[in-house]
Amino acid sequence: MIDVKAKISSFFIFNSNFGPREGEESKRILFFHPSQVGTDARKIQVGLCEAVVKFMSTFSSEPCEALQTQTKRYIFYQPEKGFWMVLVVRIPYTTKALSAIGESQGDVVEPSVMYDLLLSAYKMFRMFKGPFKNIPQEDIYTICEQFFTAVSLL
Repeated sequence: MIDVKAKISSFFIFNSNFGPREGEESKRILFFHPSQVGTDARKIQVGLCEAVVKFMSTFSSEPCEALQTQTKRYIFYQPEKGFWMVLVVRIPYTTKALSAIGESQGDVVEPSVMYDLLLSAYKMFRMFKGPFKNIPQEDIYTICEQFFTAVSLL
């Protein structure tokens, strides 16, 4: 069995419209897990995802769903216009064959499972708090922090 919680590198929610000007980047981040990550590292990670989403929108009308690097897999979910939920999971990386170091493909979390986690998290949030768009901007940070921190502890 895969320990999904151990594989999660980060989970965050952002809206690019909330901090449109330079210097306001942290306003775009509605929630970020783990909370120990510094503000600059958060802005870099969210900025990368914003760039990927914008870049991909030039090629397709469908929202971007995934990005994979050598060590991480990013899964994107756009539950509402402008709002993005991103789950980042560590993937095994080695220059040797996986079988030679004891890792197996069974240790890799499938993208569809990760996407379903995001979808379930949003559905739970919406059931208890309502859609993101109906929450005033000044309240959404606290509401997301309280709700998703509790969910991440499960």
